[in-house]
Amino acid sequence: MKKITILIPVLLLVKTLIAAQSIQAQSKTKDDEIKVDIHFSNGFAYDELETYVWDTWNLEGYQRSFKSKVTGNRYHIKLKANKPVYLGFEADTNSLFHSLKAYSARHGFIAEPGDELHMEIGKHLDMGILNIRFIGKGAGKYRCMQELIRQVNGKSKTRKWAFWLDTEQLFARADSDRVTVAQVMGKYKNQLSSLAFKVIELAYLQGIYSSAIDKLGDSSDRKLLNKYADKISALKAKFTKIEAGYDKSNLTFLYRLAVLEQMINQPDAPGLGYYRTHFKDAYLLLKRSYADSPALNEILLATNIFDTVAASGISNDAKACMADLLSFANKSGVLYKQILAIQQQYQTNFESGSDAYDFALPDTSGKTVRLADFRGKLIIMDFFFYGCGGCITTAPVLDSLEKLYGDKEIVFIAISVDGTKKLWQKGIGIYSSKNAVQLYTNGLAANHPLIKYYRVGSYPTIVIIDKEGKLISAHAPDPRSAVGWKEFTSVLERSL
Repeated sequence: MKKITILIPVLLLVKTLIAAQSIQAQSKTKDDEIKVDIHFSNGFAYDELETYVWDTWNLEGYQRSFKSKVTGNRYHIKLKANKPVYLGFEADTNSLFHSLKAYSARHGFIAEPGDELHMEIGKHLDMGILNIRFIGKGAGKYRCMQELIRQVNGKSKTRKWAFWLDTEQLFARADSDRVTVAQVMGKYKNQLSSLAFKVIELAYLQGIYSSAIDKLGDSSDRKLLNKYADKISALKAKFTKIEAGYDKSNLTFLYRLAVLEQMINQPDAPGLGYYRTHFKDAYLLLKRSYADSPALNEILLATNIFDTVAASGISNDAKACMADLLSFANKSGVLYKQILAIQQQYQTNFESGSDAYDFALPDTSGKTVRLADFRGKLIIMDFFFYGCGGCITTAPVLDSLEKLYGDKEIVFIAISVDGTKKLWQKGIGIYSSKNAVQLYTNGLAANHPLIKYYRVGSYPTIVIIDKEGKLISAHAPDPRSAVGWKEFTSVLERSL
C-alpha cells in the first residue's frame, strides 16, 4: 500500500494549487489536549498515516510515533499535551507539502494545548500548504504561514541565488523581507498566541538572514563587520529571549551570531569556518556568549554536544565538554538527563573493545542475518537511507574500499533505515555500496534498537567491528576526503 507524508511546516516553500472546502469543528477541545482532523474531500486511496510527536526541547528528535487508520476519508488524532509540541504526519518520503518547484517541508509545526485544527485537503497529492484550508482553534498560525509563504518565499522564484550576491546585497534583501514579515505578522497577531507569534517570527528572521550571516561570518572584512555590528547585536538580543517552543534551527542561528559578535569585538577572532572543525572552542564560545541566560545557555551547549556526538562520535573534547555541562546544568531538567544518558551509554557501549550490538536483520531474500554470522571477519557497517545526500557520495568510496580489500577478511554491510522495503530496495547500490550485504531495519527506522544502541543521528554513519565481535569505532572517520581515507584505512590495516 502506497503512503504519503504530511508535515506541518515551520518554514518552507510550497506550490500553490486549488483551495479545499471547509469542515465544521466537531467537539470542544480540553486545555490539555490537541486535536487534529484531516479531511480528504475528494477521496483518499491510502489506509493509514503515522503521527510523530516531539518536544521542542528534546535533543533526540521525535519522542513517540503511532499509526492511525484513514476512515471515511478522514484522519483524526487526539493527544494529551500540557505544553507545546511539534507534530508531523508521515509515511515514506512523499509529502502533501512537497513540490518539485519548491522546497519540501523540513519541520513539524508547533501545536499548542487546546488546539483543534481541521485541515481540508483536495484530491491532488503534489499540493503544498497553500492548497489546504485550515479552520478551528489554532488555525490562525497556519493561515499566517500561508500568507508569509506567498509574500516572502514566493519571491525566490525570480531572485538570484544567494551564492551570487555579496554581503551587502544579502543584508539589503533580508531587511526588505523583514518589513514584509512584520506587516504579515501584524495582520495575524490577534489570531496567534504569544508563543506561536514568536516561533513564526524567529523562524522567518532566521531564514531570511541566514545567507547574509553566513557570508559575513566567513569574511574578515573589518569594514563590513563594523557596518553590521548593531544589526548582529539586535538579532542576538531578540533570539536570546528564550521560552519554550524554540526550533533547533534557531539555536544554530544563535551560535552563528555568537561567532560574529566575537569577530566584531576581537579583530583577531576566527570566523565560522574555524568553529566548524574545532568543537571544544565552539563550546567555550557559546558558554561565554550566553552566560547571562542560563536556560538558553544550557540548551545551546547540550544541542552542540548532542549534534557533534551524533555526527562524529565521542572524542576526548566531547567527553570534557559533556562533563563540564553536567557539572552546572539543572539536574532535574530533561536536558541534564539526556546528556547524562549519552555519557553513560558511550562509556558502556562505545568504548573500543566493548561488545558490538548483536543484531538480527533480514536481507534482500528475507533470510535473517546475525552479527555472529561474520565471526572471524572485520566488519564495516554502513547506515543509509534512500534520498540521503551524504550516502550517495559515500557509496562509491565504499565500493573502492571493497575492491581494495577484496582479498582480505573484511565484510561490508549496508543497513537501511528506510520506512518501507520499496525505498530500501530502490536505494541499494545508489545510496549504499553495490556488493555489501544489504540488511533492513523492518521499517522501524530510528526506533530500531540497533539505531538507538549506536545513537545514529546523521547519515551515513560507519561502524567498524573486529573479528571477535568487539567494537573498534562507532563513528569511523569519513573516508570521502584524503585525510579521512588515510585515517579510515589506517584503522583497517591495524585491525586485520
